[in-house]
Amino acid sequence: MDPKGAATVRAYHNERISRFGIASAKSLGWRDESAQRQRFKQIAQIGNLNGKTILDVGCGHGAWCSFFGEVYPRLNYCGLDQEEAFLEVAFKRYGRKSNTKFLFGDFESVSLPKHDYVICSGGLNYRTSDNRHIFKMISKFFRACRLGLGLNILKSVDFENGILVPYSESQIMKYCKKLTSKLVLKESENQNNFTLFLYQ
Repeated sequence: MDPKGAATVRAYHNERISRFGIASAKSLGWRDESAQRQRFKQIAQIGNLNGKTILDVGCGHGAWCSFFGEVYPRLNYCGLDQEEAFLEVAFKRYGRKSNTKFLFGDFESVSLPKHDYVICSGGLNYRTSDNRHIFKMISKFFRACRLGLGLNILKSVDFENGILVPYSESQIMKYCKKLTSKLVLKESENQNNFTLFLYQ
């Protein structure tokens, strides 16, 4: 993401932190904890994760770690985020769990370590000056997975803040078909987002 875009995203989260507190799911941009958990359930359908490695791109507070850990106790989890304040919360909550680690970095610029599965929920809806950004990142994430990639993407936004950009299923599916024929689309109950799985 360009420096101006990164600064805008940081300012967006800082404003939400000041309103809702650093530990709240709302500071990450979620409507509330139930909306966050609904997305977890969608992404959890990617496959049997027991004994597998997973990279959570844009992990925020690392709450995926807790959710997935309940369902798949032998999961090896790695969370990546560029917001140090969020990672501090993640490490305090989950940093001492076995098979769990957190990395600091911007997913656009860092080299992504190979994992069985890569997931990204909501991290690709930020506006950038590059209208091909989302497609470049999907390709990068797909190269980093051995088995599959799970994406959760907003297709509508509840408010006009200039930060978030919606995408249609057809836009994203059209591009992803260039990467793999093994695609599974999952519609959300609340209709404002969709989940897409890409398999190797």
